[in-house]
Amino acid sequence: MPRIARLFAVSVFSTIALNAADSLSIDFTQPQSLKEWTPLNQMKALEHSSEGMRFDVGGSDPYFSSPALGIPAGAPLFMKIKLKASFSGEWQIFYFQKHARESDSVRVTIQGGGWREIRIPLQPLPENARLRIDPPGGVSGVATIARITFETRVEPKARQ
Repeated sequence: MPRIARLFAVSVFSTIALNAADSLSIDFTQPQSLKEWTPLNQMKALEHSSEGMRFDVGGSDPYFSSPALGIPAGAPLFMKIKLKASFSGEWQIFYFQKHARESDSVRVTIQGGGWREIRIPLQPLPENARLRIDPPGGVSGVATIARITFETRVEPKARQ
């Protein structure tokens, strides 16, 4: 069994389920998956719906965070997010152990409207990594995240 699968197989978080040999997913269409995800700034609530984790966005700097996800440290990953938003703009995703820092984040511009699946390369994460998701500031609207999937990213070898 691949290393990522072994580590996730013993995870105590029921919100993370093994999808394939080298990927795992948080399925927000399942009500228990929202457990311990927390609205932190300028957000009222993270609500479960049949489509996933739904939230209203407003204010200049809205964001929310995950619990520690138990993702194996040290492996470069792809994070895929399936979401829809009624607004367009730049989202920022922090990955951290204790404190979110600009240097440990990625930015992605997402077009509003229908469902989108965004694939984001991540640097190796720290042990017990958490996510902080910052929707665009200065907009108002509704967004839903159906799923977040982490996949092992194979780095191309340098030519010699």
